[in-house]
Amino acid sequence: MKPSMSAPPCRFRPVGAHTHRSQRSTPLVPLLSLLVLTWTGALACGSGEDAAETGNQLQGPSAEELASLPTMKAPSNLQMLDTGLGTKELQEQWHSTPEGSDVFPVALFQALEDPDTGRPLIESFGRMGFVTISDEPGALPVGFSRVLRPSEAFVMTGFNCAACHSTQIEYDGQLVHIDGGTSLLDIQRFFEVTQAALVHALGSGPDDLATFLRDFVVYDRIALELLAAKSAKQGHDAVDAKVEEVRNTSLVERTTRALAYLKQKVETVERITDSFEHQTEAGPGRADSFGIIRNLAMVEDVVGKDNFEPMTAPVSIPHLFDYDSFVHLHWDGNTTMVTARNFAQAVALGAFFDPATFDSSCRPNSIHTVAEIAAQLKPPVWPEELFGSLDREKVARGADLFTKHCASCHTSSTWVPLDVIRTDPNRLVNYNRPIHTSEGRRSYASRLDWFSKKLMTRSFEQHEVPEEVRQDMLRTRDGAEAVWIETLDKGYHTRQLRGVWATAPFLHNGSVPTLRDLLRPAHERPERFEVGHREFDPVHVGYTAIESGSGHETWTFDTSISGNSRHGHEYGVELPEDDRWALIEYLKTL
Repeated sequence: MKPSMSAPPCRFRPVGAHTHRSQRSTPLVPLLSLLVLTWTGALACGSGEDAAETGNQLQGPSAEELASLPTMKAPSNLQMLDTGLGTKELQEQWHSTPEGSDVFPVALFQALEDPDTGRPLIESFGRMGFVTISDEPGALPVGFSRVLRPSEAFVMTGFNCAACHSTQIEYDGQLVHIDGGTSLLDIQRFFEVTQAALVHALGSGPDDLATFLRDFVVYDRIALELLAAKSAKQGHDAVDAKVEEVRNTSLVERTTRALAYLKQKVETVERITDSFEHQTEAGPGRADSFGIIRNLAMVEDVVGKDNFEPMTAPVSIPHLFDYDSFVHLHWDGNTTMVTARNFAQAVALGAFFDPATFDSSCRPNSIHTVAEIAAQLKPPVWPEELFGSLDREKVARGADLFTKHCASCHTSSTWVPLDVIRTDPNRLVNYNRPIHTSEGRRSYASRLDWFSKKLMTRSFEQHEVPEEVRQDMLRTRDGAEAVWIETLDKGYHTRQLRGVWATAPFLHNGSVPTLRDLLRPAHERPERFEVGHREFDPVHVGYTAIESGSGHETWTFDTSISGNSRHGHEYGVELPEDDRWALIEYLKTL
């Protein structure tokens, strides 16, 4: 089993107490330069494995290695709801196809320790909102890829769409998995905990550092063996070549490479966590994607000016049910370009790109594959055997009420102006802030169009994507014009409510915990509530109201903070109580 480090766990910075990047990273770099001499001596003196390993060591991990491999365990009480991915192969593709954000070695999350628990970091992924459905040795959470790239020294992993757009909810001891649902992923927490754990590991004493690095290279070897075994029938030469390379490389040499490589990874993570500074904290199930794209991609190296803006517009990670019907994407309908949007999102989640050449780690064929799978996602049927039977009389009455009060917006897609909907304005305001470039001020929409097209064009060249395939990837839905648009004057975008029961919390910023609360006047909705737990309330339809400190690990949503307003969308609040309950009953059937 993996030994525990003797160094005490670090304490995380409170939100708002961030320091500048140079202040954080300065102590680490010279420290690593000193340790590079001391840890190799400790490693070599403590081990007889400094010679090249024999081929026999890469015939497959032993049963003992597999049994002790750190992983995120699938719960035993798991039930899958049907959302249109009818085969195991299709589910596996949705859960693990690499899109280009695979920027971390798999072994890193197995070798690092969570500074809070002292256990392998991957065991804490559930606390960050990730989910899993597999108990296979070495299995990764839903949405994590496993890939070997020629440009990387190790087996890599990272997010695809399923990490953010799959969820699990719990009721009466039963956990329900919903592909395409609204996740509880806490992206900021993931990157900040990873950063803290990595800095802690690389800054520990020589013995602990040697232990961490040895664990890392051993776990990477196992990851390579598992990948090779899976790829054997497909004849992947790159995997075979990598196996041969590792067989002929000494443990000390591989560990030396690991130290230099992980030192660079600190800078990668810091680049992302710096973009979270001065923000409205998103918490579980939300992200400020366009804020982070602005802060990562609209920088001086790319557009000639620095465009850093505080991220104060976190929005709910939306569901993807009936994704094939979405013509305008996002809460404000700001683009019709599916592939361009997905390339930009890959960068937001850590994909590498070179601002000089626009070379990137994005994988166009895989991005397109995942989008095609997402287009097959359908809303789940309310599971009456688990959540309780529907009241058919109420459903019928609720259907009439829906037609009278809701259908004008929610049976088609349109925009509702901000002065009509009156929900939190930050997403619209922030997205429509201009970008400063070396050529002058430009709209964010025009810069996203320019950036995503350059990124895609270069990626198509890198991967030699044929012209006819490119055209298929760039096709919009329903023949819509391929555009990024400004949305401040348009407002927020509506869509059909199919599967809405599985998408709490509600409103674009996730500021209302249940459908019952949404049908109350804004001033009666909860000012604060706990999110991050998975306890479902099938009566009020949303997450169960629990108190902070009740034993669940939660995050407090405070509606008084900028970007978190609970106001607006006060439709149906004037209905009699019985009618509101009837409307809720009908919404369960969509």
